[in-house]
Amino acid sequence: MHLRRALYLLHPYMYSNLTTINFGHVSDASIDSSELPFVTTITPDMMKYLKTICVENLDLSNNGIVDYEPGSLFTFDRPECLQTLSLNRNRFVIVTMKTVSDFNNFCGKSVQLKSIDYSYNAVNYIMDNSVNSILEKESFHGSYVTLPKSLEKLNMSNTILTTYPAIWIIIPLNNNLKYLDVSFTRTNMILVFLEIRVETFISTGSYKIPWSEIMIRFPDHNLKTVVWNEAYLNEGIEEKGNKLFGMY
Repeated sequence: MHLRRALYLLHPYMYSNLTTINFGHVSDASIDSSELPFVTTITPDMMKYLKTICVENLDLSNNGIVDYEPGSLFTFDRPECLQTLSLNRNRFVIVTMKTVSDFNNFCGKSVQLKSIDYSYNAVNYIMDNSVNSILEKESFHGSYVTLPKSLEKLNMSNTILTTYPAIWIIIPLNNNLKYLDVSFTRTNMILVFLEIRVETFISTGSYKIPWSEIMIRFPDHNLKTVVWNEAYLNEGIEEKGNKLFGMY
């Protein structure tokens, strides 16, 4: 099987309502060929059947996806149906300047989307910071997208990529984002919070980030769980002593 063939098999289900489409790891490097290469760029033709389906849970993980053309991956006729989206373990940039319009339109119409898994997408290598709490549009040197207010869980762990120019991902006011995992993430794709409601924050591997920066990023926070392995805690311990972890 190959992702391209799997997507074409959806022809009989055009315009139907489905609970789940699980096409995770239908492509594999072991069956790589010139006709069906493991390295895949999603095209509008590949999406022509899937885009018509009202699907609640969509899994396209681990399929060698390295890019997608405008008018393809995020162009659904009924994006309001989607609740969970799994794109993990591929190798593509989720939004670029050429696809920013598609992604913004998708997010604006995905009013029920609760979970995006974009973890383990290693595209290229940069060691920049990836989380900010203040939005200053005047300082933008790239472009920005706004995530759906309905989104509750965002997993960007082990994502290594850079965009040029930078893409700013905005978490809007009145959002529902409760779970955020940015463990081992190295990217210039910046998360910008207009309002912070995160309850579970996972940032394993962010050993260079001092405790004070975590507090700056989550002022007046609702944090209940913090997973922060391999972290620099000296500053926090010196300032708060044994009350450091009682703050939550």
